[in-house]
Formats: sequence, C-alpha cells, structure tokens
Amino acid sequence: MRLFNPDPPERTRATYEQVRDVEPLSGRQDPVGSFEAAGRMKATGLAGKQRLAVYHGLRVNQGVTSAELARDMACDRHAPARRLPELERAGWVCRGRRRRCSVTGIQSETWFIARPWLDADRHKATAEGR
Repeated sequence: MRLFNPDPPERTRATYEQVRDVEPLSGRQDPVGSFEAAGRMKATGLAGKQRLAVYHGLRVNQGVTSAELARDMACDRHAPARRLPELERAGWVCRGRRRRCSVTGIQSETWFIARPWLDADRHKATAEGR
C-alpha cells in the first residue's frame, strides 16, 4: 500500500539505442576540459559502450557502490560513477540504501538493476483489488 502516492507516474525504460546515445553530462561549474571530454566520448561512442559495460557489470554485482563496481570491473572508478546516474535517468538502474563502501570506507549509494515492469505489475494488481 502506498500512503502518499497511490498512483505513481508511469516509468518508462529507454531503449538500447537511447541509452547508447545519451549525451554525457557536464555540469555548469565544470571546467572547459570536462565539456571537451564529454564531446569526445559521445563522438567516439565510448560513453555508450561504458554505459552498457557498467549495466552488465551491475547485473552480476547487484547492490554495490560505484567504487566497488569499478574494482570488480577492473576499471577507473570514474566510469561507473559517471555512467550510473545516466543509466538511472534512462530507467535502467536505481539507487538502493547507503552503506559503508568496502573500497573507500565512506557512506555511499548502492545501485541495483531497475525493474519497472515489477512496479507496473504491482500497481496493476492493486488497481484490480488483488
């Protein structure tokens, strides 16, 4: 039972092509080099490849922090840390509880594969009175 939001908005999941073509983010306060790097990553397709690698790495290691995922994938910690929020906006992953990271030792977000079809099925069952 959902107390405060009985009718959640429909969450859609981006297609493979949409996830591959997401514009890498650079914040307003980032240096010019960050924008140049984002442009290069999009032009070469590296960002899309990283997104898919991070997604598949997370499928194997649910509930890890971005630093733990980087360790398990044997890559730089920045790759998962930057790609996970992009995958979250696309509806492919979601955040879990914060916990102490085994790599950094600080409180960090955990990440899971999003399953919007489960939420949709639950919402449908609730609406039908099951």
